[in-house]
Amino acid sequence: MREDALTARRDIGDRSWGFGLAVDTDGAYGWYGGLSSSFWISPALGLTVIVLTQRTWGSPDLPAVHREIGDAAIRSCS
Repeated sequence: MREDALTARRDIGDRSWGFGLAVDTDGAYGWYGGLSSSFWISPALGLTVIVLTQRTWGSPDLPAVHREIGDAAIRSCS
């Protein structure tokens, strides 16, 4: 589940897809759901981030608030 299951021609930037999870090139994985929830796990940092909001996403991109919370959690580890 946590390993890249797509061929190289389908990769999207630093992220690809395992079986049901987004997989980052650094070994982190998670789910970014369009109905206002996301979670991200970084085994390397020993970090889990869960974000639940009350609005649907306006585009396929991760909303800024989700990125900002994830970035703040990473900064707190250093």
